[in-house]
Amino acid sequence: MQYLIFSLWTYLRTNCNAK
Repeated sequence: MQYLIFSLWTYLRTNCNAK
């Protein structure tokens, strides 16, 4: 479960960074 949250958080961070 923790891995899933971490993956989602990283994805969101990357998305924000890309913008």
